Amino acid sequence: MESTDLESRYPKNFPIPPDALSPEKLDLILKQELIEWKVVHSPLPENPFIERAELYREFIFRDFQQVLEYMQKVGAICDLLPHHPRWENTWTSLKVYLTTWDSVHIISYKDIMLARHMEKLYDAYGHNLVDVQAGIRLAEGQKNFVREIRSLKDSGNLEKAFNTLNLLVSQPGEIRQRQQIVDAIQAFNAFQQSARLQQLSDGEMQSRTKEFQQKLDAITHSFETRGRIFFSYAWGGDREKVVDELYESLAADKEFELVRDKVSLGYNSLISEFMKEIGRGSFVIVALSDKYLRSENCMFELYELYRNSNLEKEELLKKIFPIRVEPLNLSDPQVLKDYFSFWKAREEEWKILVNEYDADQKKYRMIQAIRFSLTELLPFLNDINTMSGELITRNAFAPIKETIRKRLT
Repeated sequence: MESTDLESRYPKNFPIPPDALSPEKLDLILKQELIEWKVVHSPLPENPFIERAELYREFIFRDFQQVLEYMQKVGAICDLLPHHPRWENTWTSLKVYLTTWDSVHIISYKDIMLARHMEKLYDAYGHNLVDVQAGIRLAEGQKNFVREIRSLKDSGNLEKAFNTLNLLVSQPGEIRQRQQIVDAIQAFNAFQQSARLQQLSDGEMQSRTKEFQQKLDAITHSFETRGRIFFSYAWGGDREKVVDELYESLAADKEFELVRDKVSLGYNSLISEFMKEIGRGSFVIVALSDKYLRSENCMFELYELYRNSNLEKEELLKKIFPIRVEPLNLSDPQVLKDYFSFWKAREEEWKILVNEYDADQKKYRMIQAIRFSLTELLPFLNDINTMSGELITRNAFAPIKETIRKRLT
């Protein structure tokens, strides 16, 4: 009886239910249009032997009232389509799951249509807070997983450690070196199978056990970035010359792992991924200049650092070491107005490109995020007692190196 009640919740309004989108078409839509959405799978509550496919997206708002307002607007469209989401609200977060119930819980054009409407409505609230809180929760969750994996490994429970590792890579969101971790889990499972079948000698068991302990050490270490120094700067001119000299001086000391785009970014690598890597960095030298403050790449790196600092300026200050490689007067109202006007114009340009020419939505959202953070970051950068001029290069960058040593230890 309970199963029938549950099934009655799913509307079946179409005499001929829509077909599932092909994997190729769905993948193309998610990559080029609905870039914040992803496909997730889960068992049906009323029949756990049946798996449902859903489009998933988390929307983040400034406050709870915005969430309610947005849900009401979406609800009106749902009744017109007709198609309705499964969603969960927690404070400023709204998690949305879309599936075509009357076609046995597959993803069809109906889900794509509703997702498009939801994205358009969300434009009114801005994309600049997208996944900020989700990213924070994900990072904290990963830290907890890593601590548990280490504890299990140290206590000799490799099987449970790898099971926990499997849970980690099953989480949604970005996981560094995901494929290498999956390969390690599969290799351990094969090792376990051989051990159960008694196909390994005692010597082989000890050797392979040590090998997998080392793999776990390497994997947990890969989630940390302590001791790594990133460089965020604008290319060209005397600005880059200062960065070049500082990089070479630090490299000669061989105390730190240095990460810089022109050295660490391989041929045909994605600049966007490197920018995000900088944004996750634990210590970043930020070489401020007028060109930096007008560069989409540089400012997105700074925004990612701010976002990964929970949008807290005190936390951001722990991550960055700003230096001024040319004079900047960020206390001058006219200078600030010029930067605000510049980014407002850039946002308007990209808005037209997206609305009229179907241009890159991801780039537009990046510009929106930069503009959103500008009112906080520019006064903050002005308040920081940044090194500049001769002080930067004094005694082979001794003042900078001393500060770096203190911060990283």
